[in-house]
Amino acid sequence: MTITLTREEAQQVLSALETLNKGNTSVLCNVLREIKTFRARLAQPEPEPVLWLYDFPNPDSPETDIVRDWTAYSLDEVRRNQGVNVRPLYTVPPQREWVGLTDEEIAVTSVDCAVTTTSDIYFARAIEAKIKQRNHG
Repeated sequence: MTITLTREEAQQVLSALETLNKGNTSVLCNVLREIKTFRARLAQPEPEPVLWLYDFPNPDSPETDIVRDWTAYSLDEVRRNQGVNVRPLYTVPPQREWVGLTDEEIAVTSVDCAVTTTSDIYFARAIEAKIKQRNHG
């Protein structure tokens, strides 16, 4: 199963992994590998839109009629046609909005993990499970 993240999501995961790594003498090789992977992917350029989808007023009745879902190769073309509701189109699938955990949810999970174990990996897996649940995964 492949999970696609936005750049912002990937940056949040990288920050969390780096925080987990700080001051921990028993760092797992997997954490270091994931940090390296996220750094490499974040270093890649962001994709450019291949097309622009937009709506514009119908020339025959501009006050009352809108032509919907027209495409253009450039924003200049969209502007020339007085485009509104402009949406970029990419060759990659659309990204879902990231839903993180609140400080309270993290604190509750931390307390639950502290009661059952002292393992950092157990805490990390518990946080991961909660985030997957919040993001419909």
